[in-house]
Amino acid sequence: MKRHRDGKASGRIVFAGLNGRNFFDQPLDSCGDSVDRIEIPYVAREQLAGELEASIHAASDPEVVLAVARTRVEGLASAGLARLAFEWKAPSDGSGLVLRLHFRPGPGSRDELLFYTTGAAATPRLMMRVFRRASGHSRKRLERCLASLRNCGTPEDAIHVVDERNSSAVNRNTGFRRTRRPFVCFLDDDVELAADTTERLLEAMIASGADLASPKILSPEGAIFCADTGFNAERQPVPRGLGEPDRGQYDYVSEAPWLPSTMLLIRREVFNAVGGFDETYPGSQMEDVDFCLKARRRGFGCRYVGTARIVHFNQQRNDYFDDNFRLFSRKWRGSPELFSRPRQMGIAVAAGIR
Repeated sequence: MKRHRDGKASGRIVFAGLNGRNFFDQPLDSCGDSVDRIEIPYVAREQLAGELEASIHAASDPEVVLAVARTRVEGLASAGLARLAFEWKAPSDGSGLVLRLHFRPGPGSRDELLFYTTGAAATPRLMMRVFRRASGHSRKRLERCLASLRNCGTPEDAIHVVDERNSSAVNRNTGFRRTRRPFVCFLDDDVELAADTTERLLEAMIASGADLASPKILSPEGAIFCADTGFNAERQPVPRGLGEPDRGQYDYVSEAPWLPSTMLLIRREVFNAVGGFDETYPGSQMEDVDFCLKARRRGFGCRYVGTARIVHFNQQRNDYFDDNFRLFSRKWRGSPELFSRPRQMGIAVAAGIR
């Protein structure tokens, strides 16, 4: 029998809890046998320590384990990200997959493990990122992205696909050099734009005098990946609204300390002034935060534009967050003023902007 805690409301966020005596089941829709890794944000209200186990089962026979992964989770009244990599033991029979989570508390753990979820409290769905390496998966995502760009009115000669096995920083710098336009937009290949996304970003930038702008980022299920941005006490970049159903609660324009390059629109002079993205960051992660701090140090303004939206499908990426965060911390430890939220200037953009 499927067993899980009912979701618990906390403001707009709904949590599902694991305490060592229960488990959490969720279907993995249309994944085939290509799930390589998942990332799940979690919260500790008090002292948390233990092991999280994730297993994948065939929906036709939940007792048969197809793949399993484990990771250590711990924290003290803080949030974290559980990363679990799978090695497949047997192929799926094609009937669909189920993800099951267990938590085994360790000595000194006084709390349950809380996960962000969306949907009704009685049927919560995890807020997570699923990574796949299925043949053709990346190409399909890219085609979806390009189609949405064209639907926004982007001319064909303004689109430049950088299909090279380099770091995100290197590829973004390469893409910049392929265009001479006054506004340049960096875009991951696994996003889908709404028809008015670029128009809303441009209008917000012009109205506010901003130099860099980024939209609200949603999951395919309509949950928020990143709304407004900030830093935590350890100076790690954190998104506002993670896991919340999008009900328009962050539909505003505001100054931001950093912006994600999932979709990042900039004026050309910003890139030239800061020298582009720092190519010493391997893979991906943190190079966009670094770019924004360099821009703000030179007096350029970053704007979060919540009236513009994209959907992020989060396909497989090189994951260098820990290494890159250490590099980022060393580089910026002498600039504490850049980690504070910029003073707001009374900027407002009507939600009905076209």
